[in-house]
Formats: sequence, C-alpha cells, structure tokens
Amino acid sequence: WLAAKRRKGNRHGFFCAFLWLAAKRHKGPAVNMNNPRVYIAGYDSQVSCFSLDVAACRLALLSTSTAGTKPTYMARHPGGRALYALDEAKPGRIGAFAIDARDGRLTRLGETVSSAGDGPCHLSVHPGGRWVFTANYVSGTIGVLPVLPDGRVGEPRAQHAPGRNAHQILCDASGRHLFVPCLGS
Repeated sequence: WLAAKRRKGNRHGFFCAFLWLAAKRHKGPAVNMNNPRVYIAGYDSQVSCFSLDVAACRLALLSTSTAGTKPTYMARHPGGRALYALDEAKPGRIGAFAIDARDGRLTRLGETVSSAGDGPCHLSVHPGGRWVFTANYVSGTIGVLPVLPDGRVGEPRAQHAPGRNAHQILCDASGRHLFVPCLGS
C-alpha cells in the first residue's frame, strides 16, 4: 500500500502515508488503523475531526468543535482522553478538551490557561500524561503546566527563558529531558 502511494509527485499519497505512520506510532489506547482520526485547526475558531480511510486515502468529516479564538498546534494526551490546543490569542492560552469517542467532538474542560508567554507556537504532552509543555516564540519562554486529574490543564508551574524565539518543545521517551530549539540563540 505504502509503495503505491509514494509514486513520484503524489503529495496526497505522501500525506496519507504520513498520517498512517503517525497513527501507528501512537502509544495510547488502540487506534483503529483502518480509520484513524485526524484533527485539523488553523487560525480560526474551529477544530475539525476527520476519519482517515487508509485504503482510499480519503478524509471524511466527523465533527467540528469551537476551540478558542485561534487554535493552532495540538497534542493528544497519551491516554487518549483529552486534546490540548494552543490559542494564539494575546496573551497566549492553552485549552483542554475532552474527546468524544464516537465522533471525535471536543468539549472544553474548564477555562483556558496561560501558555507562560507570548506567541505560543508549539506544545507537547509528557509521555506519562502529567504535564503539558509550551514554547512561546515571541517571548522566548517555555511553560510547564500540570495536567489535572480530570484532564484540565493547571496554571503554569514553571516558566523559563532558554533563549530567543523558542519554537518547539519535546520530551524524550523517558520523560526526564526536554528539548527546546531556539531560533537565533
């Protein structure tokens, strides 16, 4: 299947293969590899959930949810129970959402919280699901936010300035180390 989708110039096939591989690497609850879910957001108030038909390489809309003023980068809790989304409003905010198992619809969990800086551009979730990490490009700060028992995100417990223009934040598989590239530092 993958070889057939990688024909020269077949960007649609590459995208489909990328989504399939991303779903396959997921370490949370079982993902239906025939129809994994795809969440798409981009500078309007909506997050759309699609089912990916792997065989046909087609997306089918399942649901659309309101997720803030400008939801952008998203990350799913490793247990599959929640999705976290950056809101690029000023100042930066993080929203937590429960995921409806039937259609992927998102329901806000509490209020949004500070991203610990301005210009949030990336977030990730600790492999054990205990923390949400944020990178804020404009302020150059990173934030460490606790995940509460109900899936909500608490106010930042730590804020650091590792350099100018922090633009990504990733935790290693052990959960003991964070990696933060900073453009221009």
